[in-house]
Amino acid sequence: MRWRQSADVIVGRPQPTVGDALGVADAWWASAPGCGLVTVPAGEVGTVFRTRVEQVLLSRGPQELCAVCAYPWLVAGYRLTDLVEQSPLLT
Repeated sequence: MRWRQSADVIVGRPQPTVGDALGVADAWWASAPGCGLVTVPAGEVGTVFRTRVEQVLLSRGPQELCAVCAYPWLVAGYRLTDLVEQSPLLT
């Protein structure tokens, strides 16, 4: 089994635009069926966070730290949009 097939979180390489970051996130979803969260930096704009049901652009905070915070939040049953509302420093 390849590691992608069992990854819970994937942190993608930085992309120049939000559109490119969304494209990379979609490609990771196609290759990682069990993944719960994909994050991809989108140039100077922020970081795209994507789950199977939602996508959010966070414009502040280090991407890796945000991924570490977002994954347990999702496991606890919350949505990414709830995290953004609760953490103004991440928006």
